[in-house]
Parts: sequence; C-alpha cells; structure tokens
Amino acid sequence: LDTFNSQEIANTLWACGKAGYSSPELFDAISNKAMEKLDTFRSQNIDNIVWAFAKLGYTSTDLFDALSHEAIEKIDTFNS
Repeated sequence: LDTFNSQEIANTLWACGKAGYSSPELFDAISNKAMEKLDTFRSQNIDNIVWAFAKLGYTSTDLFDALSHEAIEKIDTFNS
C-alpha cells in the first residue's frame, strides 16, 4: 500500500465493493493510507471510496470526515 497512489487506492476499494469482497483489515489499512494522500484525490476517487464503503457496510468516521472536507473543496469538479 505504501506505493499506491490515490487512483490505485480508490480502484482497489471499488473492486472490492464490486466483487463483494469483505476484508476489514484491508479496508482499515487502506483508510489509513488514504488519509495520508487526501489532497491528491480527484472527485472520482472520493466517489469510488465512499461507494465501496457503503456497498460493503463499512464505516470510518475519520476517513469520511476527511473525505467530506475534500469533497467540499472540490465540489465544482464533481459531475453526474
């Protein structure tokens, strides 16, 4: 995970959600890594991460708070 960029983090979580693969250890580890790279996330990365957590029923208050802040900062880059 140390070499993952924001796209790779988001894609990994999205793939887990799409496949229905549940791994609390992986989600915890990726959450911690995501917190370190928040400023590099694009709107699509934020969307994919939140979707994956919701799809598999995980929550991370610290990560969601941080992602909310990033989403607000980048609100104009979100599209449908």
